[in-house]
Amino acid sequence: MHIQYACGILTALLLGTSVLRAESPDDFFTRASGKMAETTSLRSDFVQTKRLKAFRKPLKITGELCMDRTGRFAWHVKTPIRYSCVIADGKLRQWDADTGKTLTLDVDSNPGLQYLARSLAGFFSGDFTEMKKDFEAVSVSADGLSGEMRPRQGVPAANFIRSIRFFFEDDSLAALRRVVIDECSGDETDIEFLSSVRNQPVPEEKWRPDGN
Repeated sequence: MHIQYACGILTALLLGTSVLRAESPDDFFTRASGKMAETTSLRSDFVQTKRLKAFRKPLKITGELCMDRTGRFAWHVKTPIRYSCVIADGKLRQWDADTGKTLTLDVDSNPGLQYLARSLAGFFSGDFTEMKKDFEAVSVSADGLSGEMRPRQGVPAANFIRSIRFFFEDDSLAALRRVVIDECSGDETDIEFLSSVRNQPVPEEKWRPDGN
């Protein structure tokens, strides 16, 4: 009985220690933000899988993502169509292969575009400190490699996003390997990053809307 009692106390102490060491969602994303801040530039291939409620088969898109700490962001789609969206120098430029034309919008004079640019930078650069202005950290996975954020009530993102799950390459939390966006419509966007290159100069042509 004494041995069983002692083992019971030891087990309780060990369990209590593990609970105390558990990382809160806020702490998890704060740590991830600090680690990802070490990345000054990113260039990565991506596979985006869009699951739409209205369609049985998912839609797959492949392309390349580029961004740097100056705020430049480029999203080049290669298949099934060629399309580019580049945010740089206070402008948002969109180009598509079908028309061969470029549409240019002024980000600085458009609050909606400012919000879009800030949100995209936060999603993909791991600036979770900035994201916490509009999102709250709600959970961390048991393996400590992913976490979930949800829009705060009343922010624009709450109109179309239910939650975002961020999956990291390893427990250093220095790089994302996948982002899953659960939309209010019931659709889901799943983006996987492949062959990522960090902290290397991004070729200047990648900041042109037809640079893919």
